[in-house]
Amino acid sequence: MIKIKFFWIFLIVMLWSILFKLEIFNPILFPSPSSVITALGHSFFQEDLHIKLAYSISFILKGLALGFLVACMLVIFSLNNKYIDSLSDTLASMLDPLPSLAILPIVILWFGTGKNSIIFIILHSVIWPVMVNIKSGIKTQPIVYRELSDLIGINKLQRFFEIQLIGALPSVITGLKVAWARAWRALIGAEMIFGAIDGKSGIGYYIFEKRVFMDTNAMYASLIVIVLLGALVDYLFSVFENKTLKKWGMI
Repeated sequence: MIKIKFFWIFLIVMLWSILFKLEIFNPILFPSPSSVITALGHSFFQEDLHIKLAYSISFILKGLALGFLVACMLVIFSLNNKYIDSLSDTLASMLDPLPSLAILPIVILWFGTGKNSIIFIILHSVIWPVMVNIKSGIKTQPIVYRELSDLIGINKLQRFFEIQLIGALPSVITGLKVAWARAWRALIGAEMIFGAIDGKSGIGYYIFEKRVFMDTNAMYASLIVIVLLGALVDYLFSVFENKTLKKWGMI
């Protein structure tokens, strides 16, 4: 599978080079692969792209961790109260399809253009898909899990974290994948709008900055960084699945 992916990447780069050499597009708007790779090295080693990337990733990790905890708490309350269960389902059906950037003007009015606003839109991107997938995974579990936990005599929190959540792990991973993708897109968009926060900025503002100064080589290079990071995260999820779900025979 990895070899096939590298083959397609090689094919895309070759097509890119051919289109550049044909001079169909303006070189400023459509730079060559070699110039973009050079700009990528320059951005990492002579500029501060790596610092901006780390700054953006720190927001994502904080938002994912906090969003996962909030989603778990909502699921716990939902499992023990039918009214909260109905309320959480209603909120998910209303808010899950709502893009984070669509609520950004309201978030700015509430929290301003600072860290709190970015954390809020990341939480909005994370909570609903994670909660929906955890609930779905638990509801499809065999009833013997619940009967076994009642027989053992563990409390509801232990049942959730030690039995139900682990049993729903395939659904949890699916929810985290969706949450990661949504949160990352929302973060990049918010950084482009907010710019620097407390004297620091992320990769989203870096792209916007390079666009303003028409440094298209660096702009394309930063997009490649985002693509590579997405591929890395997808690979890490695959490794985790192989080490857990497939090894345990859950899928």
